[in-house]
Amino acid sequence: MGALLAAARSELAPPPTMPTLPTPEGDATWIAVEADPRRWAGALSTQLDRPITRMHPPGRLGASLVDHPAFGAWASRLRTHLAGRHLVLADGDLVQVCQRAGIDHTHLAELIPVPPRPPIAGCSLGGATGQPCCGALSSLADHHPLAAADMAEALSDTLGGRTPWSRDALCARHLCAHGTPPHDPIDILLALESTP
Repeated sequence: MGALLAAARSELAPPPTMPTLPTPEGDATWIAVEADPRRWAGALSTQLDRPITRMHPPGRLGASLVDHPAFGAWASRLRTHLAGRHLVLADGDLVQVCQRAGIDHTHLAELIPVPPRPPIAGCSLGGATGQPCCGALSSLADHHPLAAADMAEALSDTLGGRTPWSRDALCARHLCAHGTPPHDPIDILLALESTP
């Protein structure tokens, strides 16, 4: 179904706007891609004992282009622009962009200790554990916001009020906006930094 919607969008909808290329704030090889207001590059640098620079992804690194024919040209520009760098990501949209564009990356959850209980959602990260998708990915949320909201509310209903953890910060923000505030890898990393 998702593939059919993507094909219809690329044929019928106007092309998405090309984002500007992101600018890392330093020269370190490893870059923490901070896609929300939380600043976590410094905490990751401390945790890994290595230089980490931060980067804010304008246009979510082109996530709205992933299912569009224009993505190939964008991916080539992005790959060239970030050559020799290693991105650390916490959002499923950004992981999808990097996977499809062939950009060197690691998910933040692979670099920090995570809770022993299974995560919720994180479909784009292979983290689904039998729960339905939360609907956060840009390919759905940007074009079908009501369906994405319904999916988040349905997943929230299955949790019965417990506070879950999500491997994907994008899913966590989406679920929080619909009444379920999960913890995500950024929360865990920032808590590690504040623990003596």
